[in-house]
Amino acid sequence: MKILLSPSESKILPSVNCATNPSTTPTSLKNPANIVKNNLSTDKMWGGFDSRINHICAYLKELESADDENLKKIFGSKHIPIDSLSHSLKILESSTTKAITLYNGVAFKALDFMSLDSGAQDFVLENVLIFSNLFGMVRAKDNLPFYHLNQNYKSPTLNLKNLYHAQSQEIDAFLANEDIIIDLRAEIYIKAYPLKQSHFVLKMPDKKISHQAKLYRGSALRELALFQSKLLYPSAQNTSNAKTSNKNSSNASSNQLKQYLHTFFELRF
Repeated sequence: MKILLSPSESKILPSVNCATNPSTTPTSLKNPANIVKNNLSTDKMWGGFDSRINHICAYLKELESADDENLKKIFGSKHIPIDSLSHSLKILESSTTKAITLYNGVAFKALDFMSLDSGAQDFVLENVLIFSNLFGMVRAKDNLPFYHLNQNYKSPTLNLKNLYHAQSQEIDAFLANEDIIIDLRAEIYIKAYPLKQSHFVLKMPDKKISHQAKLYRGSALRELALFQSKLLYPSAQNTSNAKTSNKNSSNASSNQLKQYLHTFFELRF
């Protein structure tokens, strides 16, 4: 199973205490391939390596050369947050955090990852894929630095369409053998990378409240994670019992999951 999720514009700034020693000079782009490979792309799952490097370098170059008006467009803000700009300029050297804890928009607040039980957290970390507008597709457990980039910002070298077009074949291969895919992404990310196989989407309770889609997506992911945790680990306090229960009831669990999915989601082809 894989659940596809959009990122959020809002992210948690790293605290001074957990930050690495930042460079006092602008980020060097003399050998970006080595820098990115050492700090941002050590995980084999991270496909689209060349396109990711190009996108990161384009982002840094535009930040470093932009005047105030262009910075506002890149950030999608009327004001330029100095802390955000400072951290964004140093993404190649900054401290990192798991992607699922970096974002704190409406959907991520509804998910409230840190309050989930360990089984539900493990489910999220292993099964959620976040479609970043800077790094491309990443896993919930992948480590990312803070950055700020308006999802609607477009330039010849920095845009969603090019990033996901370059990564599409590797994403296709990564998802090819998944029996269940749940797409909780916003429309802009669906257009950037359209799924090519059948998948589930969330049943919205009422078209009139579709503006609350982010909240419902985050809540749906939370409930699914808790459902899976309870299904797979009914005795959360006893690991051995949980594993035994998981082995002995795999068929029943599969049927319960299918029933759950068809209750709250609809299948798209």
